[in-house]
Parts: sequence; C-alpha cells; structure tokens
Amino acid sequence: MITLGDQKAILFYLGFFPAFLDLKAISALDAVIVLAITVVTVGGAKGLASTLVTRRISVVAGVVMIIVGLVVVVQG
Repeated sequence: MITLGDQKAILFYLGFFPAFLDLKAISALDAVIVLAITVVTVGGAKGLASTLVTRRISVVAGVVMIIVGLVVVVQG
C-alpha cells in the first residue's frame, strides 16, 4: 500500500494521462481500466522486485547509459 501511495507517481500520472486521454470522453469503466493498469504496473514493478533483481537492473541500466553516452560523444 505504501508503494501505491507514492505521491510522486500519483502526480506523474495525473499530469501524464491528460496528454494521452480525452478526459471528457472516457467512461467510468475506462477510468477503472486505467486505474487497474496503473496499479498493476506501478505496484508490480515496485512491489515485486527483490533487492538482487533491482541491483542487477540498476547495473544493466547504468551500463546501457554509459554506452549510449559514449556513442553520443563519438558521433557528436
């Protein structure tokens, strides 16, 4: 519940969804579907990742960012 109550994530989605969804055109069912997808993706990603998995993902992400940075420097 703490993960799903993350204020930064809530504010992000409140600002993000109107850019892609016409809020006047969605029904209550559409809102429930968007809410369910958000809970599953945000809650699943934050709640199910173990420390080992999180560390490995961080290392891979760091290596990818370094490689992309080097490619940008070489091409620039």
